[in-house]
Amino acid sequence: MKTILLITGVLAVLMGLLWIGQGLGYIHWPASSSCSTSGRGHCVGEYWPSSGSC
Repeated sequence: MKTILLITGVLAVLMGLLWIGQGLGYIHWPASSSCSTSGRGHCVGEYWPSSGSC
């Protein structure tokens, strides 16, 4: 159980970092991502890992 929670936590942090990178314009993957073109993508990515909501 501990391993599953650890993997889930790491994946959540990585997803948040991806969203922050897309919102700030550092990451342009995938090309069709809405975070890549919106100016507020970094806001969603910053708070998602700590709030637990999407």
